[in-house]
Amino acid sequence: MKTGKLLTAIREFFDENKKKQRKKKEHLKEVLARLKRKQKKLEQKLDKANNSKVRKRFRKDIAIIRAQRKKGIKFLKSLKNT
Repeated sequence: MKTGKLLTAIREFFDENKKKQRKKKEHLKEVLARLKRKQKKLEQKLDKANNSKVRKRFRKDIAIIRAQRKKGIKFLKSLKNT
């Protein structure tokens, strides 16, 4: 292969990686937004709940969602830095 073809092949390879990474970022942002909405709904339900078992369950679910969102945000930031 000539140099021009090699450079073109390398450019295409990196462009493909950028496309995949961009899609991954967009999907992750969408998932994080869904988790945020779900967390808000659970917090509203927690405010309205009277039963202690139900309240405990909502708190547990909210804590899990917070942890997952925190991991997702950290991963998203690491993707942005690359």
